[in-house]
Amino acid sequence: MKLITYSDKVNKKIKVIPSKSIIIRVLAAIFLSEKRSRVLNRTYCDDELSAIKLLRDLGTDLKTENIIQFNAFGETYSKKIDFGESGFLTRTFSLILSSFHSDFLLTGQKTLKNRRFEDLIKTLKKLEVDVKSSNCKLPFEIKGPLKKKNISLDCSKTSQILSGLLMLFAKLKKNSYIEAKNPVSKPYIDLTIDVLKDFGVEIENDKYNRFYVKGSQDFEKIDYFIEGDWSAASFWAVLAALKGKIVMKNLNIDSKQGDKIILDILKEAGADVSVREDKVAVEKNSLNSFDFDATDYPDLIPALTVLGLNCEGKSKISGINRLINKESNRLRSILEEFKKLGAGLEVDGDTLIVKKSRLHSGIVKSHNDHRIAMALAVAAKNINGGIKLQDWMSVNKSYPGFFAELESL
Repeated sequence: MKLITYSDKVNKKIKVIPSKSIIIRVLAAIFLSEKRSRVLNRTYCDDELSAIKLLRDLGTDLKTENIIQFNAFGETYSKKIDFGESGFLTRTFSLILSSFHSDFLLTGQKTLKNRRFEDLIKTLKKLEVDVKSSNCKLPFEIKGPLKKKNISLDCSKTSQILSGLLMLFAKLKKNSYIEAKNPVSKPYIDLTIDVLKDFGVEIENDKYNRFYVKGSQDFEKIDYFIEGDWSAASFWAVLAALKGKIVMKNLNIDSKQGDKIILDILKEAGADVSVREDKVAVEKNSLNSFDFDATDYPDLIPALTVLGLNCEGKSKISGINRLINKESNRLRSILEEFKKLGAGLEVDGDTLIVKKSRLHSGIVKSHNDHRIAMALAVAAKNINGGIKLQDWMSVNKSYPGFFAELESL
């Protein structure tokens, strides 16, 4: 259990951690390239470490110090693949592995074993991959290779399966297409396409309805520098809007990361926001309520809940059904833990209504969800007496240095 105390005022410069979403995509792209590329900076988060272990189990020779150096790609590999706690690794690499002339036992750890993967299993079966699963949860078995090269896909719950298919299809010999129905999290689709483009892979995006992928594409060898993580930065930006001023470095204002939209939300709510090259400054001001559709930005909802609790009036965050099958049932976790602290929260259909609330101290838990932990920690900085947070180490999934940074404020 960690005690997180109230802060009277914040004035801090922070170098934002490299993007977890980008680094996992880059590692997958280098694996597909089978070329000796390098990743020039690291997050050291659990999902990155899980990806590295996975790649080694698949026969990849990696040197991992301050950079990640790909040295060789082996012919022998383990047939038991562990995705750690990463939903993205599960969805993308299950599809990539379906191209192998082999069978695999796929498994995971902790919260990942509680998550259901019906859409993934349905997609694998559409590709005519043999799948053995009793309850749509890990572990399950697959046997490739896939036989079908074109597919129609329901993308209303996640974009991660589409990302995996885009990577997979770029390595197939023949041209293929994906028909995407009701796609959500479009910025994450853009991010996957952008990373693949950096490796010389061409994807034709027809208004997010169809994606055309040329076969036998040659992935280029590159050294890749990972830009800062806008999802992680959103917590610092909200904290600054509540408590003072934070200047964040290592952020790309032209990034394909959708969560950079946090700056627009903060401006709407009344915070002072300024941008200069790779530095973004957010400063406290009078805060008013805001309305935001988070359908394409589900990872922002925990931070936006904290923001709304400190804005005059009622703020509305729609698209909350995207939260149900995350590391926890993230919607239930937000309601349960913030209400312990006196938060005025209501659910109206697909919308979370957030009332300005004077929170009080208490004991809360993260439900082993990194974004819930960070949201509660940011909220604590504006609570007299602070909070005691259980399961605080869950932040290691995406941001192992989060609490060291928070405590240095």
